[in-house]
Amino acid sequence: MPGNGSIDKHFEFLKQAFANDGFDVKYFDNPQKPGEKIGYLEYQGKIGMLGLSRTAKNIVTGEPKRVYYIEGDAYQMGYLLGMMAEPQVERMATEFVENVIFAFFNVEEINKQKDAGIMDLIKNLVIEILYNVSKKMQPDIPNDYIRELSGIYNGCLAVNQKSKVQWDKLWALNFGVDCLLAHVYTGKIFAEQKIAAHFLRVPIHCNAYSLIGPSVADGRHYFGRDFMFPTANVFQDTACLIIYNPVDPGGQKRLPIVSQTAPGFVGSVAAMNNAGAAIGVDMVPSMLCDPGRPGFNSLALIRDCMHHCATTDETVKYVTEAQRGVSWLYPVADGGTGKACIIEAGLKIDDNSFPYFDYIPDHYKKHLPNIDFIKQMQQKYKTPPPQKGLIPRWHDYPYAVEYLNYNQGLVEAFNWDLEMRLLFPKVKYDPNVWGETGFVDPTWDDKNCPGPFYFAPQRETTGDLVLVSNHAITPEMRLTAMNHWVALISAGDLNDIQWRYDALNYQVLTMLEAITKGQRGKVGEQDAWKLITFLSPVPGSYYPAYYNRKNNPDWQHIQVEGSVSLFELTTKKATSLFGYYGDQPISVQLLNYLDPGQTGA
Repeated sequence: MPGNGSIDKHFEFLKQAFANDGFDVKYFDNPQKPGEKIGYLEYQGKIGMLGLSRTAKNIVTGEPKRVYYIEGDAYQMGYLLGMMAEPQVERMATEFVENVIFAFFNVEEINKQKDAGIMDLIKNLVIEILYNVSKKMQPDIPNDYIRELSGIYNGCLAVNQKSKVQWDKLWALNFGVDCLLAHVYTGKIFAEQKIAAHFLRVPIHCNAYSLIGPSVADGRHYFGRDFMFPTANVFQDTACLIIYNPVDPGGQKRLPIVSQTAPGFVGSVAAMNNAGAAIGVDMVPSMLCDPGRPGFNSLALIRDCMHHCATTDETVKYVTEAQRGVSWLYPVADGGTGKACIIEAGLKIDDNSFPYFDYIPDHYKKHLPNIDFIKQMQQKYKTPPPQKGLIPRWHDYPYAVEYLNYNQGLVEAFNWDLEMRLLFPKVKYDPNVWGETGFVDPTWDDKNCPGPFYFAPQRETTGDLVLVSNHAITPEMRLTAMNHWVALISAGDLNDIQWRYDALNYQVLTMLEAITKGQRGKVGEQDAWKLITFLSPVPGSYYPAYYNRKNNPDWQHIQVEGSVSLFELTTKKATSLFGYYGDQPISVQLLNYLDPGQTGA
């Protein structure tokens, strides 16, 4: 790390890195010399710094966008962040975690019952899962993140003894959502309380892509990640970038990373390391979860991957061995090998016990292939069977198009499914929608998907492009979502999921086709940014009405749901937009904050 000399020299080095990226260093009160200001906080010989953007500000609060730099072992990094960001940690551990639970309630359906007791019952059960049941996850959480949470907690108290930050709330913020999702996706505990599936919902909105190859300018590799998650009217003000520079002489070497996150999270919404590997995480409702052991997943797992994995291959192996208990999609790419994949993952299970048909209603099974067909397709296309409950859908994954032939029968079964008529209209089967640039739903308002009871096509066929929204595409993993409970908790979003995947695919392929025909130049940074912000309400984006249905001229004050990030994996540049669509994105060059010995894996 760049701290082999004095702390003052180390500070000047980092101050220059911040300046080069357009940030001024915040000066804190010097705890050692009252009345003096200092540009860093020190703890046990390690320092933390906060960069404030000179130009990018929150359009509502007026506050500049923030980038934190922290170094040391897990506890030291947490302590430094807690000292620098106590107000933001407090908001995340109180307002955010208390308000985000409402994203899991289908308020419209609950209100139809005219029974306030249903809302109270669901709320109390959700709180019990978040704050109490989730504590059972601790044995599966790596000790580094428990220590870092302890550091954040103590760092907050060190600067504000009256801080509202509490350990239980920090735990719920970081690991409670995984525990909650394991229960919501599978439904057992809710069914036991006689809570119907359609009273619940899950905020399943994310997109990502990886793009390389001859159509990309200057040999770059772009990894875009659109984290569409409720802000709970908090995240838009607390979101930031954090540069983690882990140094623990007595522990395992961990790679430096830049993370899009918010203070209070030990996990990452998206992250990239100094080797040029990047990762994100997208929700995917599936029955392949273990509410009894939710395990280690999502935001914390992807951060952990970036500290330990320099390539996509290493990341796949790392996720495969993780003690997962919740279904998620993990888009991964790296600039060194040029590889990319979508890890379609559920709970970690033995390879010989994959539940291909265990969750599917009998009504649909006669319209599905049998296990012999599945094995034949795996042999024909040389695609491996599920590995410990997951399948990596690689950049050159050969999709078995024979599965699409089963969709007509599945549509017919869906239209005769009385339980599905509760929330879904009947759909018409159209054999022409499964092609490379097709749309199952021509617009986001259409509803032509038969719930989750169909094999979703893989649109991208070039090895230079990988796409994902919120549904599994490998047929084996797709089967684990063909379930009534999953259909009902996801009812409002299943068509939107397919449309977003189809829309992003269409825009990328349209751009690539124009390049091939010589009608435009190669994909540059601005093009890559426009692709990942394809739903932005900013005039000139591909679908500005997606977030601005009423054509509000004041689109600048529309909140960014979560964040949008673009990582350039060759130069290790990270760009993120969070807050409001009228805000500027911010960027950091990760390698500028590291000494020469840290500029590669």
